[in-house]
Amino acid sequence: MKYISWMMAAIFAMLVSGTAYADNTDGCYWFPNESDKRKKVYNFTPAASKQLNMAAVGGRMAYQSFNIYDVFKCPLRINRINFRFSINAPLEEGYENVFRTNVPGVGIRFVDSSRSLKMPYESGYNNAAAMGGTMPAPLNMELVRTNRDVKTGKVDINFKIVLKVQDWEAAEINFVGPIDLTSSNYFSGCTGEKRQDISLGQVAIPLMDQQVPRNIGLNVLCTGLLPGSKLPVRIYFEGSNAGPGMLNLTPGGAEGIGIALTTPAGEKLSFTSWPTLPLKWVNSEEGGERYTFEFNAKYARKGSEKMTPGKADAVLNYILNYN
Repeated sequence: MKYISWMMAAIFAMLVSGTAYADNTDGCYWFPNESDKRKKVYNFTPAASKQLNMAAVGGRMAYQSFNIYDVFKCPLRINRINFRFSINAPLEEGYENVFRTNVPGVGIRFVDSSRSLKMPYESGYNNAAAMGGTMPAPLNMELVRTNRDVKTGKVDINFKIVLKVQDWEAAEINFVGPIDLTSSNYFSGCTGEKRQDISLGQVAIPLMDQQVPRNIGLNVLCTGLLPGSKLPVRIYFEGSNAGPGMLNLTPGGAEGIGIALTTPAGEKLSFTSWPTLPLKWVNSEEGGERYTFEFNAKYARKGSEKMTPGKADAVLNYILNYN
């Protein structure tokens, strides 16, 4: 029985050795030892906690750097050396190099800072005696904002990066461990009322010029901020319109009439995403930070069009901008 066990172990070792040789047909190696053709494994544990900083969607909220000082080379008979870094992990929807995590709004991106390239990527160089390929130094692991709403808590890191030089699987870089995400200045988002019905009352066409504008206030609540944090929140409007400050009525009612929209200072509201208008911070309350935007509305003649009476409804949408 002992003899059989020894024979099986010997055959198994020969198979492993043969596979390793077949995966490095060009004889590439780790400099300066030409016989060092092993697959190197690097294991890294991220920092136990990270503070998330303010960033736009797609931007970096936090990062950590890892240096790997190793050089790979191939025999001079190989003219062009090609290598690639790959990551077998699910991507965040809508991104080419940001990987999904278990925390909403938080993704992971790996950046080879030595080459200013985001992983995964392929590259290469023309071989020469003085040339060699370097491992990332540093390799940055970035926490990326992937959505409007960003949650904190424990993110589970478990990523493997594989380096392949020609047909040689030269290295494996593992990042494993939890990170406790905290934030003292991040917010969950800003929301207003989903629907707000505003009545301008009944107005006789001959008396429209005597109409007193209706003052309208939009209330917005921003959550996840420190009390007193006056985040710059801005607004713009969308809707069927006849130019700045003139909202069209819903078809099927009165004609030749629109709704004139202006700020309290008399500025016509724009129906484009630029420029946006600032909201006014009101106060801190238990649920978050309260903001408001005020404007005036009244019925008005649309140019020289003939006015006819009828139902005078309209729809106005507003969009908040706080990135």
